[in-house]
Parts: sequence; structure tokens; C-alpha cells
Amino acid sequence: PGHPPALRLLADLAGDAGDASGAVDDLYKLVAASPRDRGARVALARRLQAKGDLAAARDQWKAALALQEDVDGLLALAEVSRLAGDKPDEQRSLERLSQLDPSGTEWKRIAEIRLAAGDLDGAEKALRRALARDPKDAKASLTLAQVTLRLGKPQEALELFRAAGADGAADREALERRLNVERPARGDVAAIQRAVGALIDRTYRSRLKELPRLSGRLTVRVTADGAGGATLVEVLEDSVHDDDVRACAYWNLRDAAYPVNKPGRYSFSFTLRPGR
Repeated sequence: PGHPPALRLLADLAGDAGDASGAVDDLYKLVAASPRDRGARVALARRLQAKGDLAAARDQWKAALALQEDVDGLLALAEVSRLAGDKPDEQRSLERLSQLDPSGTEWKRIAEIRLAAGDLDGAEKALRRALARDPKDAKASLTLAQVTLRLGKPQEALELFRAAGADGAADREALERRLNVERPARGDVAAIQRAVGALIDRTYRSRLKELPRLSGRLTVRVTADGAGGATLVEVLEDSVHDDDVRACAYWNLRDAAYPVNKPGRYSFSFTLRPGR
């Protein structure tokens, strides 16, 4: 009764005859008789999934992977776990897959799972892995931008919205309005100081509504090339400690047009006080 080759043959015959339930019953007998038969567990998992018994199929895939781990098995477990609504098992299988085959993992799917669980930090890490694989993935850039914005990182979020191109256009425009980023026109350093200072003050006044005691000093150094474009923006001093104010200063100075044929470093300081 427990002879594995006979049970395997019976399962095959039942399947060929269209008897799906009989095939499943014989495969269950086979794995009971030969619990370390990985092929039997894989066959049973596939039969169970075809029948719609997703939880049982998931368990058989897990048992098969415990005997021998491979990329195909992990992909199958991730898929059946997704169909069964088992996000923890789906996430674990995808993360393990990423270790075995970094080029084949679905980091964006891991991010979706973590977002659904409210794990913003985990979603951020997963999306960074996705972008490390494909830096031009606009959808991943957009989702990461939205996550970093929720984490209180508007400066980085704006960079990611811009990287998302057309997909991130609406979010980018909304964030630029919030931060008062207006790309100051070309001028001398004093003119840029005045223009950016006015934009920072506008953002600062908006933030005072939530933080009435907000104040401090912001000093930023810009390295510009001969064409008048900023190649590096460094925050040297920030005693304001407000993400919106800092992002406003960073992006307006990053986007400003500097004097041409005058490459070098320019320093800008802004003092912010409620009574000004």
C-alpha cells in the first residue's frame, strides 16, 4: 500500500484520466510514504493550486523548499502566497530569492507588501534595491518619492519626483509649490541671494503657522561650473532644523543660474526670525 513508485504511477494515471481529486489523494499518500520526495511535493503543490486549495499548495511548496531550495520553487511559493493573501510568506520568499538571484527578485512587490503593512522604512529599503537594479525605473522612483515624502524628507523626495519624469509630474509640481521652488533666473550672487532669500522666507512664514518658535540660521555653499550651473550644493550650517526650509534653500540654489564663465564657490547665508 505504501510503495512509492506505485503511488506515483496511480497519481499520474488519475491525472491523465481527468480525476484531479484522485491524483491529489494519491500524491498525499506518496508524500506520506516518502516524505523526502521533493518531486512528489512539487507535483502535489501544483495539483492543489490548480484545484484552488492555495493554503495547502503553499504548505507543500514550503516543504519542498525545505528539502531543496531553488529559484523556481521560491517564485512558485511567492506566487501562491500572493494568491492566498499570505503577505509574510510572500515577502520572505521574495527576499530569499533576492539572495539567490538578485537579478530576478521583485523588490517593488516587497515594497508594496511593506507599505500595506505600514512599514515605510522597509518599503524605502526595498525600493532603493529596485532602483539599484534599474535606476531608470520611473514607477519605482515615483513610489520611493512618495514614501520619502511621508517619512519627512522633502528634499530627497523632490529629486525622486523629478527622476520619475512624466509619472511624477503632478506630485513634483505640488511639492515645488509647497516648498516655493521657482528656479531663480540668472543674476549676480547678490541678486540670487535676494531672490532665494525671499522664497525661503515665504516657506519659513508658512512653517511658522505650525511651529511659532521656529528660528535659526542657514548657510549654504554652491559650487558652480563655467556654464553657470550648480554642480554641488552643501548645507554648511542649519540651526533652523526644518526639512521644508532646508529643501527650499537647497533646490532654489540648485536650480539657480549663476554667472557664466565664472566657475567657483558661492556662499549664501539666511537668518530666520519670527519677528522679521
